[in-house]
Amino acid sequence: MPRRIHFLGIHGRLVGSLAMALKRLGAEVSGTDSVAFPPMPALLKSAGIQVASTPHERNLPERVDVVVTGSLVRRGDRELEAAMDRGIPVWNTAAFLQQYFLRETENFVVTGTKGKTSTTAMLLWILQSVGKTPDFLLGGQIRGGRERLTLSGKPMMVLEGDEYPCGVGDPLPKFLRYHPRHVGVTSLQHDHLEVYPSPESYREAFVHLVHQVPRTGSLTLNADDEGAMSLVGLTPTPVTTVGFSRSAATVRITKYRETSSGTKFHVANVAFELLLPGRMHARNAAIAAVMARHAGVSLKQSSLALKEFPGVEGRLDPVGHEEGLPIYTDEAYHPLALRATLEAVRGRHPKQRLVLLFEPRYTSGEDGPWKQTLPESIAGNADVVIAAPPVELRWLPRPFSISGFCRRLRALGTEAHRVKGVSAMESAVRRLCRPGDVVVISFSMIRGEETAAVVEALKEALRETSAHQKKRKPRG
Repeated sequence: MPRRIHFLGIHGRLVGSLAMALKRLGAEVSGTDSVAFPPMPALLKSAGIQVASTPHERNLPERVDVVVTGSLVRRGDRELEAAMDRGIPVWNTAAFLQQYFLRETENFVVTGTKGKTSTTAMLLWILQSVGKTPDFLLGGQIRGGRERLTLSGKPMMVLEGDEYPCGVGDPLPKFLRYHPRHVGVTSLQHDHLEVYPSPESYREAFVHLVHQVPRTGSLTLNADDEGAMSLVGLTPTPVTTVGFSRSAATVRITKYRETSSGTKFHVANVAFELLLPGRMHARNAAIAAVMARHAGVSLKQSSLALKEFPGVEGRLDPVGHEEGLPIYTDEAYHPLALRATLEAVRGRHPKQRLVLLFEPRYTSGEDGPWKQTLPESIAGNADVVIAAPPVELRWLPRPFSISGFCRRLRALGTEAHRVKGVSAMESAVRRLCRPGDVVVISFSMIRGEETAAVVEALKEALRETSAHQKKRKPRG
């Protein structure tokens, strides 16, 4: 393995996690990123990794064995061009992992449009709870955990499989670099519209993944998801389908019910209990438990392990509960994920008004399908929506209209208000929220400090309104 490594786009989750893992292995690590994606800058600093904030040729060390790039780095980046001019090998993160760490391991890959981070974390939690210690790659972080990626030479590795392209010069989805033996697919619904222009092109990435799994491996699919079920029968690999469906599931989830502390249900007649709300988490847990059987773990062992699973940071984080305020932050932005998140919160708080503070992401604009599906995923699940303009990855000829989004929500019976930006949420919260509200905040991950500020303003507003028992009539 190379010993002197420079990272471009080091604040990305995968890139930064790889940098820290290699630092722990003794490599000399440096990097550059002009965008500070929380919480990676603080993590890198605590790991002792020097990060430059402006791309420049001088940031490239004089002695460097390889340059590793994030998926958003493009030709024209000054350090990338300098590395190529100097003849320094350039790798993307997924290809680097493939080359140096994944060729000899038994790899469990969990992927899907939504639910892959939580399901991967659940699978890892199960295996660790029974004394197995695989290496792992997580897109998120288990609550209370410290690492997203470990590379210690274990014979087994659990990986969250990302379908986004590897990066400059390599259009392959990342998960096609992971040498999968066991694959779980939590869902398959059109996403990353800036990369996959049609549902067919998006599904094709998953078809290629399935064709990589040997017949001595396994494929575990969400039986309740039409897209995931479309992968059945493509190869000789054994398939298990998991879900609530009576007709499609070979391993069924039954006896599901919400509790004050989480959820209870059965998987193939084995009782499970989770601290997390919602049918989505029950299904994720069942998929993880079925995958764990291929590592020699019984459903009963998985059930016992998952009783204590704390969840993943960024997924329904309860940020106000210590003060008795039901406020959650969540990273969901895809219509499918957003619907599941709101349904989970509604299931835990069925009698309270649900307010969504929302910043849409990666919508593909007014010409894309989310113009219709995004408001449909929210209507009926949220009572009030306060929406800010979207975050996009590229210029759009017809940008997504927040005014139009709010009009469509109102037409579907949901109260909706638009603000000029996330920074304007504070005054809207004070005007529109009231005692007893349940609030879900879904902003871009680049809004770390702004999200924290809105959370504090929201807490203050709810405390103030609660203290004075104000009942304000919302203005449209």
